[in-house]
Amino acid sequence: MQRYYTHVRNGAHVALDTAGEEFESSDEAVKSNRRGARIAVANEIIAGRYQVCLDYMIHDKTGELVAEFGVMVTVSGLD
Repeated sequence: MQRYYTHVRNGAHVALDTAGEEFESSDEAVKSNRRGARIAVANEIIAGRYQVCLDYMIHDKTGELVAEFGVMVTVSGLD
């Protein structure tokens, strides 16, 4: 198991992951974070924010960027 750290950018704010999480591989870290991204987007929409743009940056224990992906969602017609 390897420890991976996922930092998430939401606009100008970056949430730094200082604890990390253990996964078998960087692919597993990405899969887990994609599931988490769906939940994060849903929570943003529930809070009334209908434009969501999140950038996920996954680093290994040495600080090397091993994967990144972005999520952009615009919802209309709910007001």
